Amino acid sequence: MSIEMNKINAWVTWERQQRNVSMARIFSADYYEFSKPNSSYISRIIVNTFLTLKVFLKKYQIIFVQNPSIVLVAVSVLINVFFRKKLVVDAHNAGVFPLEGKSKLLVAFNNFLLKRSDLVIVSNSSLSRKLSNLGVSSIAMPDPIPELEENVRTSFDISPVQVFIICSWSDDEPIELYFSLAKVFPNIEFGISGKMKERYNHLLSDVPENLNLMGFLPENEYFYYLANSEAIIDLTTRNDCLVCGAYEAISVGVPAILSDTTVNREVFKKGIVFSECNESALVEALDYLFRDHATFVYEVGLIKDEMVREEERNKVRVLECLTR
Repeated sequence: MSIEMNKINAWVTWERQQRNVSMARIFSADYYEFSKPNSSYISRIIVNTFLTLKVFLKKYQIIFVQNPSIVLVAVSVLINVFFRKKLVVDAHNAGVFPLEGKSKLLVAFNNFLLKRSDLVIVSNSSLSRKLSNLGVSSIAMPDPIPELEENVRTSFDISPVQVFIICSWSDDEPIELYFSLAKVFPNIEFGISGKMKERYNHLLSDVPENLNLMGFLPENEYFYYLANSEAIIDLTTRNDCLVCGAYEAISVGVPAILSDTTVNREVFKKGIVFSECNESALVEALDYLFRDHATFVYEVGLIKDEMVREEERNKVRVLECLTR
């Protein structure tokens, strides 16, 4: 089957995530985001299943779906039994190892679903190798660089922070380390995004004055702080995870500190400082970044251009894989 790039592709997701928006743009796919965060879980599944079915009823050749949600993938695999579209799963880390791989039954079910897609896209070669070992057809494609509006730097009459810490307060993030870092640099204004979870309430008794707990930020405010900061920090303890904050930082020309992992070093070769998830390493990384800040800003511009060119090559690889 010959595949042309003229809006005959669809991208379906059941949650808001920047990678979905960017990937849909790269593949010239009509973007369908079905997310009703305030409705009940069962209600969301019923409504989203019906809306997903409507997408399959349209004359698309390729339908991309995001995992997670594993329910979206299960629904899509079932529906596609009757439609036989080219079904591509874009699997995030949790889409390869649901619940961090703690449930063997869920991992087995997830692998069963992935094998019934035509192709699985993952963010890095390490995840791709693991899927290939399981007999799943996969290809690595890092996140495209987001296209943000030009006014993100001037759209709010609020003071930015010098260091913007991108955080969702998840288990894979070194939360207490960020509080310690702010205490070491009292003259730097830090901001940390994300809704604080109850298990971290003990930290509220000793919040450094220079650390702004921002809570969940609307998307436009989030990108304002991102674009107007001098540095980004986005750490994870997952070895195979490429965080969205890295691509977002590059998109606005802001250098970032990322976890020192093999996959990060493979993808981000300029404009990035790598750090282990401990206090001494992170203090050294931030000090190093600010000592030569102008150079890192320049390098971010270089890697952005390189990654944009790579996006086109990755798109071609995916489409060639689907036509074989």
